[in-house]
Amino acid sequence: VHSETRLFTALFGLLCWDCLFDDEVPGAFLTPFQDAPLDLRAPGGLFLLSPHRKAVVSSRLAEIAKMTKRDLRSALADSWTQHAGLQCAGLNWQSWSADHESLLDAGACIGGPALAVVFGTLASGYRTWACGMPDLCLYDTRTWTARLIEVKGPRDSLSDIQRAWLHVLVELPGSVGVTVCHVKEP
Repeated sequence: VHSETRLFTALFGLLCWDCLFDDEVPGAFLTPFQDAPLDLRAPGGLFLLSPHRKAVVSSRLAEIAKMTKRDLRSALADSWTQHAGLQCAGLNWQSWSADHESLLDAGACIGGPALAVVFGTLASGYRTWACGMPDLCLYDTRTWTARLIEVKGPRDSLSDIQRAWLHVLVELPGSVGVTVCHVKEP
């Protein structure tokens, strides 16, 4: 899947829907037309500043980390069915509608423990972290493994946010490999 960050923001939206749209934090929603609470994109990690939201997100990430690959795929499919077409930050339904099965399979292959780490990073500062993920996600539903690949051309180099993500990703638990592929000129 050529996904860059959109794979992970879509998975985050699907698996953390209830955390994102929890209306227990005063002032987070001013209109029913918002695609996320106001504090999600606020600078400085304000999303987790509320003790209530921090507890809700922590609980959900713990659940995700314990999910089997089959349970994870099922949870993704259920969320897709339940929320399809509703606005959610980072989730472009049209870009996944032709082949949303690849989104579900990739998420299951990445696995709950790894997704919990990525989602915790996104929740800690969505405005900063919602870019810079690797270009490709190769996944294999026979072995339920995944590899994330950042592709760099001959005159291209890693940005600061890409280096920061790679630092997070190489430490992911489970069966996720991370590679930077440098394309050489012929």
